[in-house]
Amino acid sequence: MMPIASAVSEAQPLSGQENRSSNNIQLLSSNGSSITISGPSGEIKFDIAEDVGHGGNDPTLATQVNAGDVIPGGVLKVGVDYYIANPKNANENFVIILNQ
Repeated sequence: MMPIASAVSEAQPLSGQENRSSNNIQLLSSNGSSITISGPSGEIKFDIAEDVGHGGNDPTLATQVNAGDVIPGGVLKVGVDYYIANPKNANENFVIILNQ
């Protein structure tokens, strides 16, 4: 597997945010194949949402995923801003890696 993106997420939403717990990330590459999540072992789950910009409703593209889960090919694309949201069962900051 090859890492194509990573993010550090807070254990809760960022200050002033309702759901967002990380800064934006983008895929380094994508060939349309599935993406496997690497991250903390255990029960930490989170969403991956698309940042559509000011005033828009950000769609959630992957819901309550955790380490080992696979996102189908084509769901996440190069050149799009994504972020981690709605972390569950996290007691401290954590790192996730998207692998292709």
